[in-house]
Amino acid sequence: MLGENKFKILLDLINSASKEELIWMNGYLNGVLQNNTGKQVEAASAAVSKITIVYGTETGNSKRLATDFAAKAKQNRIHAKVIGMDQYRLTDLAKGRIFTGGC
Repeated sequence: MLGENKFKILLDLINSASKEELIWMNGYLNGVLQNNTGKQVEAASAAVSKITIVYGTETGNSKRLATDFAAKAKQNRIHAKVIGMDQYRLTDLAKGRIFTGGC
């Protein structure tokens, strides 16, 4: 599907990326596909100043990922609150925009 030059660029990018960068790229591309344009994704991320990260976990992995994501958000001057699904009130859903992700 990709031309040879674009495929080489993509492979170079993938091979030089960290696991976290690959996860970010995956989410970004998913957003592009859902919104049909990357501009909407960029505009949404530029306008965000605080987020709530809700996780559900059995092994603790999702909590660790949520905490890591919150730390990265804080590095980008985004106030991040991490909360378990069992502590999150359904009434809070109406208070904000919903972004979903998975791993």
